[in-house]
Amino acid sequence: MPFCPRCKAEYLDSVETCPDCQVDLVPVLPIEQVEMIDWVPVYQAPTEIAANMVQGILNSRNLQSSIRRNVVPGYVIPASWYDAYWGEILVPQEVAEQAKEIVQEYLDGLPYDENDQNSQTSEPS
Repeated sequence: MPFCPRCKAEYLDSVETCPDCQVDLVPVLPIEQVEMIDWVPVYQAPTEIAANMVQGILNSRNLQSSIRRNVVPGYVIPASWYDAYWGEILVPQEVAEQAKEIVQEYLDGLPYDENDQNSQTSEPS
């Protein structure tokens, strides 16, 4: 069955042109090259809420980011006994320094409470 090279829709053999894109169909779609992204951690989040807040700030600055959980889903405890944080914010390596600056700017604006262990945040090593 032929495919549209633009929208990638599949058509019956009797169809020669994509009705939506107005381009000739091809017998096989070309294999697309996938760009590999080298993700690096820029922030260790003490809670899920903190991770979502920081990810939202990075996204609002048009920086791609991802959250990597460090806890077992359905449980509150970390996946390993030596990691005391909920998860990490990851960004592509080429924007890591910019993302760290944005995160630090946000963290510097937060009120600090010496008795609150969650107000202490650490940069990933």
